[in-house]
Amino acid sequence: MKKIGLIVEYNPLHNGHLIHIENAKKIDKDTLLIAVISGNYTQRGEISIISKWEKAALALNHGIDIVVELPLPFSIMSADNFSYGAILTLNQLNVDTIIFGSETENIKDLEDIANKLINEDINYFKNNLKLGFDTKKIINKMLNKNYLLPNDTLGISYIKTIKENSLPIEYRTYKRDNDYLKSASNIRNNLNNNSLKDLVPSDSLKILKNKKEVNYFNYLKYKILSEKENIKDYLLVDEGIENKILKEIDKSYSLDSFIDKLISKRYSKNRVKRTLLCILLSIKKEDKVLPNYIRVLGFNKKGQKYLKSLKNKNIITNIKNSKETELEISCDKIYCFLNNIDINSYLNKPIIKSND
Repeated sequence: MKKIGLIVEYNPLHNGHLIHIENAKKIDKDTLLIAVISGNYTQRGEISIISKWEKAALALNHGIDIVVELPLPFSIMSADNFSYGAILTLNQLNVDTIIFGSETENIKDLEDIANKLINEDINYFKNNLKLGFDTKKIINKMLNKNYLLPNDTLGISYIKTIKENSLPIEYRTYKRDNDYLKSASNIRNNLNNNSLKDLVPSDSLKILKNKKEVNYFNYLKYKILSEKENIKDYLLVDEGIENKILKEIDKSYSLDSFIDKLISKRYSKNRVKRTLLCILLSIKKEDKVLPNYIRVLGFNKKGQKYLKSLKNKNIITNIKNSKETELEISCDKIYCFLNNIDINSYLNKPIIKSND
């Protein structure tokens, strides 16, 4: 049985994701699909429009056998750190192959760039990461080009992580349809639009009904103003951006205007959003480590059988309060508070999907 890994966000799950799943199934006659999924917070530095439990249910509905959560804070990091967390999580689940969509579909080109980063320019790459530049911006600067699109950038980072850590994981790609490149953001921006039925499956459409994006600016502003001396302790608050944050917060009255004032050549919009989310969630610099557990969000009978065969004590289905789980629980509670849902949903047990 071939174990195929998918790295996804499903914010929300749309028709382009179904193509990803179908391409994964084509790899072998007998496949087990394992999805590592960003939970309540996303790689763009945003609060997910749907919860991690809703994402898990949708994934299982559409053919995923096991859904596990990408740990915070890796789920809200730029491509290199996002990929590191996802790939190492999948490796612990013994996946044979990962498959991802890319704009170019040329795996050789992506592999060549990954090799260049590892063998020729690793210090340049690492130094620029420390300075606050996003992965995509660094790679484009190194190549003296400006063509890398988001999924190509992620694909390069997946390959780079596998090679740097000498992991026994194969990688494949398929052509990402440009019609779907903007689907997730379009859906989030048009939640009450009737045209969504052409972009998402019916179960996803049902979950999206009455959803709205959370405006957390007032909470963020209070936190920044009440912790002026401490915000530099939070993850991604470095290279003096705390001074800019403190200078602009008094003059800002909306999240969008605040973000715009913080964007610079060094800090992209997504980087700024990630930084502000780290402040809101109290994610500190020392929190950027992979936990000693893998949180399972759901599985079907086939997936359940495989999980049992692993006999891995680090795979958990029930979360308990501990020093190790403190960050996840705290951030889940904040998500629940902001979305006015059950504050104790972090205690949910995995969703079990009966086989059709």
